[in-house]
Formats: sequence, structure tokens, C-alpha cells
Amino acid sequence: MTPEEAEQVLRNDPFDLSYETAGTEERWAVIGHTDNVRVLLVVWTLRGDDVVRVVTAREASNRASLVYLRQKGFGI
Repeated sequence: MTPEEAEQVLRNDPFDLSYETAGTEERWAVIGHTDNVRVLLVVWTLRGDDVVRVVTAREASNRASLVYLRQKGFGI
């Protein structure tokens, strides 16, 4: 996976999964899709007032991908 794919997930209206604080840093976990409909789990944080930083990203499990795609209306 590429940094661009993780950024695409954040632009493509992902679903929020969780929120946590790691030390003083707030982190959000989301599931979403790339422009090529690859489903990824992405953890991100804000730096400063408006800079989004991806902490980590990985491919979603087959089951999570299927549930996500159905909820998004991809007809699977």
C-alpha cells in the first residue's frame, strides 16, 4: 500500500471505528476505500491545527471489507 492510498481513504468518507489518546496525541481509526476500492484500516492524528498525519494503515480483513462495502452500497 502507498501513502497516497491511505490519503484516498481519508478523502473517501470513511467510517469511524475508534478513538484513543496515546500520551497527549489523539488518534482516530477508520475503515475506508481507495479510489480503486481497496479497503483499508487507517489510524490518523492531527498535527497542529490542520495537518493530518497517517500513523499506520493496513489492508482490512476480508470480513471487514465485505461488511464495509455492503454498507457503502457497492452491491456486494
